[in-house]
Amino acid sequence: MSIIVDQLETERFGVICAREEFPNTNLEEINKTAYQKAVSMMFMRVDVADILRIHALENDGYHLMDTLVYYGGTLENLKNLITLPNGIVVRMASVLDRDAISSVAQEVFRNYFGHYHADPRFDNDDADQAYIEWAGSSISNISDKTPVLI
Repeated sequence: MSIIVDQLETERFGVICAREEFPNTNLEEINKTAYQKAVSMMFMRVDVADILRIHALENDGYHLMDTLVYYGGTLENLKNLITLPNGIVVRMASVLDRDAISSVAQEVFRNYFGHYHADPRFDNDDADQAYIEWAGSSISNISDKTPVLI
């Protein structure tokens, strides 16, 4: 299978949404499967250096809605690197923080201009909700490799 239908996004936005199952899947195969499944919105991640794929996507009518920048680092010596103001504490989040994280996300992601808001077909309130749900669910996957700090 070249794509996976995203049920959550499909229900949220009222159009069939899908994601590329594996990076750099053959574009002809993606388009064929998307057509067969009546997909209206396709989510893909493309390396910015892959100019040939970017141009092929543009030629097929795809539109860029968002870009991501990834930063990496270690938390090993975090306490030694910064001095926090009095009363400020940074700690690992836990499942018990889910409601608080969702509440903060509700404020900070209101009309945030990401790929959902960039698409004029989507309602802004529905787009806001997508980010709020993402933030709240982020703590479900906490591990040493994917920490969430609050």
